[in-house]
Amino acid sequence: MTSLNDPKWKDACADIGEIILLSTALDYQLTNLVVEVMHLEYSPMLETVVATLDGRQKIEIIKARARKLTAQDWKKALLDYVEKIEKTNRVRNTAAHTALLPAKNDSGFEFAPAQASKILKSMTITGREYDLKRVSLRDVREAVPVAEQALGDGQVLLENFSKLRNARKILTMSED
Repeated sequence: MTSLNDPKWKDACADIGEIILLSTALDYQLTNLVVEVMHLEYSPMLETVVATLDGRQKIEIIKARARKLTAQDWKKALLDYVEKIEKTNRVRNTAAHTALLPAKNDSGFEFAPAQASKILKSMTITGREYDLKRVSLRDVREAVPVAEQALGDGQVLLENFSKLRNARKILTMSED
């Protein structure tokens, strides 16, 4: 049965679309946060250039910058934010690049990788038996609130770093 005829498949596709769209919004937000955290000077193509960085690179930039912060609350906020993005992106990548199949053990759905390396990573062998750990649609649904929380946290971080940028501008103007 296809998604045209089965509301369960339509709901599954909606859940997958939601996590993908949230991840895209988080990547856009992450681009802006890299600009703020690194105190990059605004220019017409700055956001476009930073956006070309892979999401993992942006996360590593933020982590490296957070480690250098002396304000523990800012450091913790940044590290918690990128941790939520990493969790979201793991689920998003599975949902976007792996086949969705009806689960064998219940009425839900699960993602079944076709690549040998992913199958082997998810396999647990005990004697002559083996078990495959697969990501379920439930995992995708559980990642949505994490992604939404990350979006809210990122907005707060952007506002705080923007205030910091403005305060620095005022300080440098008063020194002149």
